[in-house]
Amino acid sequence: MVLGNWEKFAKGKLPFYSQLLLNEKMNDEFTGEDVQMLWEMEMYSDIFEHCEEDCRQTYKLYEVIANYYLL
Repeated sequence: MVLGNWEKFAKGKLPFYSQLLLNEKMNDEFTGEDVQMLWEMEMYSDIFEHCEEDCRQTYKLYEVIANYYLL
Protein backbone atom coordinates (compact mmCIF):
# COMPACT_ATOMS: atom_id res chain seq x y z
CA MET A 1 0.00 0.00 0.00
CA VAL A 2 2.84 2.39 0.84
CA LEU A 3 4.54 1.81 -2.50
CA GLY A 4 1.22 2.18 -4.35
CA ASN A 5 0.43 5.48 -2.60
CA TRP A 6 -2.53 3.83 -0.80
CA GLU A 7 -4.31 3.17 -4.09
CA LYS A 8 -5.94 -0.25 -3.92
CA PHE A 9 -5.55 -0.88 -7.65
CA ALA A 10 -2.17 0.78 -8.16
CA LYS A 11 0.15 -0.79 -10.69
CA GLY A 12 3.02 -2.83 -9.41
CA LYS A 13 2.97 -6.12 -7.59
CA LEU A 14 5.42 -7.88 -5.33
CA PRO A 15 7.65 -9.25 -8.12
CA PHE A 16 7.86 -5.77 -9.67
CA TYR A 17 8.92 -4.10 -6.42
CA SER A 18 11.31 -6.94 -5.56
CA GLN A 19 13.07 -6.41 -8.88
CA LEU A 20 12.99 -2.63 -8.61
CA LEU A 21 14.08 -2.14 -5.00
CA LEU A 22 15.90 -5.36 -4.13
CA ASN A 23 17.22 -6.31 -7.56
CA GLU A 24 15.89 -9.81 -6.93
CA LYS A 25 13.85 -11.84 -9.38
CA MET A 26 11.13 -13.86 -7.72
CA ASN A 27 10.29 -17.42 -8.66
CA ASP A 28 7.65 -17.03 -11.35
CA GLU A 29 6.55 -20.65 -11.54
CA PHE A 30 3.29 -19.80 -9.73
CA THR A 31 1.44 -16.60 -8.84
CA GLY A 32 -1.25 -15.86 -6.30
CA GLU A 33 -3.78 -16.44 -9.06
CA ASP A 34 -2.66 -20.07 -9.27
CA VAL A 35 -3.28 -20.91 -5.60
CA GLN A 36 -6.88 -22.08 -6.11
CA MET A 37 -5.79 -24.40 -8.90
CA LEU A 38 -2.92 -25.72 -6.78
CA TRP A 39 -5.32 -26.32 -3.89
CA GLU A 40 -7.71 -28.25 -6.11
CA MET A 41 -4.77 -30.35 -7.33
CA GLU A 42 -3.73 -30.91 -3.69
CA MET A 43 -0.30 -29.38 -4.32
CA TYR A 44 -0.04 -28.05 -0.79
CA SER A 45 3.76 -27.93 -0.65
CA ASP A 46 3.81 -25.67 -3.72
CA ILE A 47 1.28 -23.35 -2.06
CA PHE A 48 3.45 -23.30 1.07
CA GLU A 49 6.60 -22.47 -0.92
CA HIS A 50 4.83 -19.70 -2.85
CA CYS A 51 3.43 -18.10 0.31
CA GLU A 52 6.73 -18.45 2.14
CA GLU A 53 8.59 -16.68 -0.68
CA ASP A 54 5.99 -13.90 -0.74
CA CYS A 55 6.44 -13.41 3.01
CA ARG A 56 10.23 -13.29 2.72
CA GLN A 57 10.13 -10.77 -0.09
CA THR A 58 7.54 -8.64 1.69
CA TYR A 59 9.72 -8.50 4.79
CA LYS A 60 12.81 -7.60 2.76
CA LEU A 61 10.87 -4.78 1.11
CA TYR A 62 9.65 -3.62 4.51
CA GLU A 63 13.24 -3.42 5.74
CA VAL A 64 14.18 -1.28 2.73
CA ILE A 65 11.28 1.18 2.88
CA ALA A 66 10.67 1.40 6.63
CA ASN A 67 13.23 4.14 7.19
CA TYR A 68 11.90 6.24 4.31
CA TYR A 69 8.14 5.92 4.54
CA LEU A 70 7.17 4.69 7.95
CA LEU A 71 9.10 6.85 10.37
